[in-house]
Amino acid sequence: MTVPISLDALIASVRAAADQPLEQLEEAARLRSEVADLTDALLGHFVDQARRAGCSWSQIGDALGVSKQAAQQKHTTRSLPMERLTERTRLAIERSTAEAIRLGHTYVGTEHLLLGILAVPECVAAEVLAERGITTATVDAHVLEVIGRGGGSTEASLALPHTPRATRCLLSMLEMALLLGHNYIGTEHLLLALYREEEGVAARFLEANGLPEDAARARIIQILTGLSKGAPNA
Repeated sequence: MTVPISLDALIASVRAAADQPLEQLEEAARLRSEVADLTDALLGHFVDQARRAGCSWSQIGDALGVSKQAAQQKHTTRSLPMERLTERTRLAIERSTAEAIRLGHTYVGTEHLLLGILAVPECVAAEVLAERGITTATVDAHVLEVIGRGGGSTEASLALPHTPRATRCLLSMLEMALLLGHNYIGTEHLLLALYREEEGVAARFLEANGLPEDAARARIIQILTGLSKGAPNA
């Protein structure tokens, strides 16, 4: 199999970006970091696909040349690249826990991540949702209809576990960012990651309420194209 990115191509890319030796070294270091992120996202994507296809962790470990335990640990407990998250993305994730507690739920699911986005109304993802009439009230109504109000504590300081679907969505944000050519993780990447869990409450709600994935992605690209190329404000 031919490797899609060759060493010669990477060297040429560095030389095209910088002329001086130290500048080239800095560019090479930056490029290495980006390629590492890209390959990690690539591997994570196909691990997720294998799991969805019913493959066991033992089979996945064999394919990766590692033990079952090593494969499971790496791909279920990968930490979020916090340094890449925008402030609004961090806030949306934090607010998702508050939204779950508000509804009396003892876990954070994809529906709470969606509510977390809506709790940061000035972000790109919330703008996309608002344009389709998707609000906290409409999501609340759907969640209460399909899940109901929970009987959990309303103590705001609680730390709630994330469901497997919500966890996979959070881990997919980096892949969504890389697919759009971004070096940061914004709320728009969190929104797109919700579609990865097709059977999740959030994805089903979005599809049923006039915002399919293709439309969300197209609108996000349109909004970002119109923004300044300065610091990410997503």
